[in-house]
Amino acid sequence: SRRMLIRGAGPTLANLGVPGVLADPVLTLSAQSTGQVLRTNDNWGTGDEAPIIASAASAAGAFPFPAGSRDAAMIVMLPPGAYTVQLAGVGGGTGVGIVEVYDVDRRHTLRVCLGLSPLKWARHLTPLLRLQLHESG
Repeated sequence: SRRMLIRGAGPTLANLGVPGVLADPVLTLSAQSTGQVLRTNDNWGTGDEAPIIASAASAAGAFPFPAGSRDAAMIVMLPPGAYTVQLAGVGGGTGVGIVEVYDVDRRHTLRVCLGLSPLKWARHLTPLLRLQLHESG
C-alpha cells in the first residue's frame, strides 16, 4: 500500500492569481473496479488529519492551503489498483480547480504522480482523474 495525499484546490488558487476559482470543492475517491466511494473530503482543515495533510503537502513541495480555506484534501493508504478521483463544487458550484496526487511514502523522491492543470468546470461536466497504482521494487 502507498500513502497518498490527494488535494482539490479551488479557493486558494485565487491567491495565486487564478480568476474564477471553484469556491468550495469536494473530493471523492472511488475504487474504479466497483465504483465504491472510499473517501470524500470537503474543507480540508476541519478534520483531525489537517496537521498531517499540511505536513505532507509541505514535504511534497505543494503550495500551502491556508487554515480555514474551503479547499479539499485527504491522506489515504491505497493498495495497488485503479482509482477515480472526482472534484466537484458543493451545491453544483462551478469554477477553476486543480486535482493533485502525491506519493508521500517516497520521502526522498516525492513527486506528483498525476496532476491536472487548472480546468474550467462546466455545469454538466464533472472532471475525473483516473489513478493506477502498481507495486514497484
